[in-house]
Amino acid sequence: AARVLRLRDGQLRFGALPTRPDEMAHEVVTTARCMALLGWCPGTLPEAGLRATETFINARGTQL
Repeated sequence: AARVLRLRDGQLRFGALPTRPDEMAHEVVTTARCMALLGWCPGTLPEAGLRATETFINARGTQL
């Protein structure tokens, strides 16, 4: 995410805040279960999704 959004190293600090009471703590997840249960999984990779989101936000005149 930092590379795609051109952020400095350390600017994203995943895990810096404790898990909120209403958040579910989990390990790394995959789309394998989604594929097994539904026969479908998202076709957009995270990097492409971040780029599309940035393009959308910038088109609205807002900066990330």
